[in-house]
Amino acid sequence: MAITLRADKPEAVLAVLQQLQAIADPFSPEFEDIEIGTWPEIHIHIPHPEVSSSISPPFMEAFLELQKQIYQLAAQASSGVADAGQLSERYRASLEISVVVTNGSSNLTAKLERILPGLLKTMIGKMTGKQAAIVLVAFAGLVATGWGWSSWLEARKVVQLEELKSKDHIEALKALSLGSSGQIDALKKIIETLEKQGEIGARAVEALTATNEALLKAASKTTESSINGTHLTRQEADLLRTSPRKKPEVRIARQRMRVLDINTSNPHELSLLISTPDKKSQYRIKFVDNMFSGDDRTALFDALNGRESIWMELAFREVEGEVRSVQLLRTTAPPNISEVAEVDE
Repeated sequence: MAITLRADKPEAVLAVLQQLQAIADPFSPEFEDIEIGTWPEIHIHIPHPEVSSSISPPFMEAFLELQKQIYQLAAQASSGVADAGQLSERYRASLEISVVVTNGSSNLTAKLERILPGLLKTMIGKMTGKQAAIVLVAFAGLVATGWGWSSWLEARKVVQLEELKSKDHIEALKALSLGSSGQIDALKKIIETLEKQGEIGARAVEALTATNEALLKAASKTTESSINGTHLTRQEADLLRTSPRKKPEVRIARQRMRVLDINTSNPHELSLLISTPDKKSQYRIKFVDNMFSGDDRTALFDALNGRESIWMELAFREVEGEVRSVQLLRTTAPPNISEVAEVDE
């Protein structure tokens, strides 16, 4: 019998997750038989659109970010690397979201139900059926429902209230009514469940965050909008995006890294994907052509082709210990054995 997911309430998603976790055999065929229906979507209503019969630029950017995150999640599932360049053109086409524009440009709806079965099959190839089903159900429930969006906003509001020091900002945030405390608890439980599903679960959490950040940014550039039923003015969205302006710090480190991908197809956007030897942390570095030449170029391609780690000198830009960007300074020789102990991969 198929497992049916109805995600109109967080309790429904939690109930299905409990049902999945209760199945003893992690490879049971039941995990491949999940009925989701047509509900997964991101619906946006703009009361007074500036342009008719088209998607406004801010929300176009948000939909492109959603598409990018879906590609990267699929790439993580299929190749172990969150790089859309690893996907075939045919598979990318099967993952393309459709955005329906109606009522002039007042209603924008990104439909997700068509792509979810394909994602599930891809994940089952790299995870147990139980893990894959849990990731799919949790991700769909959080990214494509009204309560998922409103509870994420409420959780963000709580963080902002803790970090911001401006009295005016705090009072304005307190006046915002978004999700309930019960929804926030459900959000936390579902995210915790996702994070326990390995690299693909963690990637799904990152995809959720990046998509919601993009939607909130679009709302901050629109006079007023309603996203999955939650109304936001430009000022309210700005409040939720306000940064406490913590000063970034730059940390220079010499460490061993793996080269996962080098993209030279676009000369105006050369990029390098690297990770720590255990692949728990990945960083994409973009640079101009004249920085990608000579000995560094040879060493990086040798490391990629040989699937061996390489020592690099990196500049990490961090805010309170969180890495915001990474710059490759140079490839380098291993440090002297007296400087650092060798760690097995």
